[in-house]
Amino acid sequence: MFLQLVKCLIENRQYRYLAVGLWNTLVGVGIFSGLYFLFHQRLHYLAIAFLSYFLSVCHAWLGFRYFVFRSKAPWLQELLRFHFSYLFVFSFQLVGLWSLVDFAGVHPVVSQVVMLMLSVLLSYVMHTLFSFKQVVFHDGQE
Repeated sequence: MFLQLVKCLIENRQYRYLAVGLWNTLVGVGIFSGLYFLFHQRLHYLAIAFLSYFLSVCHAWLGFRYFVFRSKAPWLQELLRFHFSYLFVFSFQLVGLWSLVDFAGVHPVVSQVVMLMLSVLLSYVMHTLFSFKQVVFHDGQE
């Protein structure tokens, strides 16, 4: 049973994405929570989210590039597309975080968890269609 689960995880990109997305969510929540509890009296929660974003994205790119999409594309171009995609996703997260905290009265850490979960779906679409999209030429070569 366990070996079948591992085999599915290794062979299926969507499962790999969910595993890496879950890991990145845990890392992102950990980074945001740690920074929030260390600096919330000195920094606004949105400034903490910006700091958390940069640390989390650097971590996430490695997992997505090498484990999920198994990309062999030029790394710099792909990294720039990845950051662009994440800026879009991050904008979505910030608007959601701000809305949940300032309008719904939800605690910033709980709001960040909610927004990170929603962002997993949005980022999969962005990374599949843009960040790690492999160009296949008419001769079949990537």
